[in-house]
Amino acid sequence: MTLEQFIGRKHVVAGTLALTNQLLEKESRRLGARLNVGVDVPYLLAVPSLVATSDFIAAVPDELADLFSRLADVDVFPLPIKLPDLTVQEFWRARHHNDAGHRWFRGVVAETLRLYKT
Repeated sequence: MTLEQFIGRKHVVAGTLALTNQLLEKESRRLGARLNVGVDVPYLLAVPSLVATSDFIAAVPDELADLFSRLADVDVFPLPIKLPDLTVQEFWRARHHNDAGHRWFRGVVAETLRLYKT
């Protein structure tokens, strides 16, 4: 999909992807374009069915695109816009640093993010 086609289509945006949406809008404006938001939904799971049953498209992270393509009849294509990589950091209160439950959860988050690191 070309940049012109991408910009020209109506988009589904999900509130749970606010940061991705902001980065996409910012980069679009930098290129002299603006996204045409057709519908803004509060929940991410509404996206695949809306895309599958309309002319809308949606920009989602690769892992979600793969999942959505298994949940609904949607095509997946690379974004014609380069978005910056995101840095994810964990923060917690010092008093919980050695708490077993907190340590376990921080480890799960870190391992999950490590699996998606390219």
